[in-house]
Amino acid sequence: MSIYGLPGSRMYWNSSTRVDCVANTMTMHRWEAIKRNIHFADNTQLIPRGQPGHDQLHKVRPLLTSLLESFQAIPMDERLCDDEQIVPFKGRSGLKQYNPRKPKRWGYKIYVLSDSNGIAYNFQLPVATLFCDLRASSQETNPTSCSLITGLPVWISRPFSKREKSTVLEQ
Repeated sequence: MSIYGLPGSRMYWNSSTRVDCVANTMTMHRWEAIKRNIHFADNTQLIPRGQPGHDQLHKVRPLLTSLLESFQAIPMDERLCDDEQIVPFKGRSGLKQYNPRKPKRWGYKIYVLSDSNGIAYNFQLPVATLFCDLRASSQETNPTSCSLITGLPVWISRPFSKREKSTVLEQ
């Protein structure tokens, strides 16, 4: 739906701004029920805030893990770029950051390893367990999977192939 860029999701079903490929697929009430009830994690497994092992991304950790595994299955290109990106978000969240130098100033900062065509191979979110491998489960804390070098993540979760890779680091 974000391809059309309407400011509100109800506008896809409105008679003056109707988008047929969306409105003919499902009803507006069905879409709103899916948005209201979608869950990616079991809330009974949530470790309370302030307790050891608390994960700020517990509710979306399965989705992030699935995305990371899909990205890492793509064969890497020769020329790679390590860059930070902002995922736009203006709601309430302790992870939200403000960066006046980005086109979308408010949102979640992520570090992305991509190639010159923009294909993402890896990503990391700077949360309380800074630059940890997202594949580590929230119940296990493995300090050897976390790394930090001058504010940039070290991409250790997948080894490079036998060919030497060149990485461009943006500041």
